[in-house]
Amino acid sequence: MAMFRRILFGVFFCVSFLWADEIPSELQKAVDKFVGMSAFQAKIRQTNFIKMTDSEEIYSGEIFFDRDKLLIKYASPSVQLVFSDKHETVVFLQESNQKIVSSPTLIFWPNKMVAKFLDGGKDFLRKKEGFGVVYEFVPNLAESDNVAKVEIGLKEGEIFLVKYFDFEGNSTCYEFFDLQPSKKIEPSLFEFSLPDDVEVIENR
Repeated sequence: MAMFRRILFGVFFCVSFLWADEIPSELQKAVDKFVGMSAFQAKIRQTNFIKMTDSEEIYSGEIFFDRDKLLIKYASPSVQLVFSDKHETVVFLQESNQKIVSSPTLIFWPNKMVAKFLDGGKDFLRKKEGFGVVYEFVPNLAESDNVAKVEIGLKEGEIFLVKYFDFEGNSTCYEFFDLQPSKKIEPSLFEFSLPDDVEVIENR
C-alpha cells in the first residue's frame, strides 16, 4: 500500500551551504510554524519512487487536519482515503474495495512526521531549487525507522515539500499546494461513507 508524496521543482541548483549538526534557523522557524498550526487544509500530491522497478506512483488529492484528526482524500489515479485519529487509522482503497483498519500511527501525520525527522537531525545541506530552497539532512537514525535521508522544501518561509528516502533507495515525497491554516476545520469535511460490501481487514 503505497502512500505519500513529492516533487522535483525546476532542478537548477545554485549555491549549497553545509552546517554541522546545528539546525538552520530558517528551517527551524518554518517547521515550528508548520507543526504549530492547530488546523489546516491543502491540496496534496504524493510521489512514491520504487528503485527496484525504477518507477513512480503519483497520487493527488486533498488533506484536512484539525488537532487530533486527519483525512487525506486521494482522487487520482484512483480513489483512496486515509483517516486517522487517536483511536485508529483507516485506509480505504476503491480499486480493491478494501477497508484496512490499524492502530493509530504517525506516518500519515505530516506535521508530526516533520518534527520527528528534524529532532536530532544532522549534516544539513541547503540547496537552491526553483523558486525555493530544499534542506537535505540525516535524521536521528535511532528514532526514524528505515529513513536514511530527509528533504524539506521551503518557499517564502513555508513548508511545501517533505521527502524521505529509505536505505534501499526508495523515496516518498509529499507536496502541499494552496495550504490554508485555520483555527478549526468544518467537521463535515471529515465525514465519508464506504460501500456496504467493503472488505474489512483488521490489522490491529
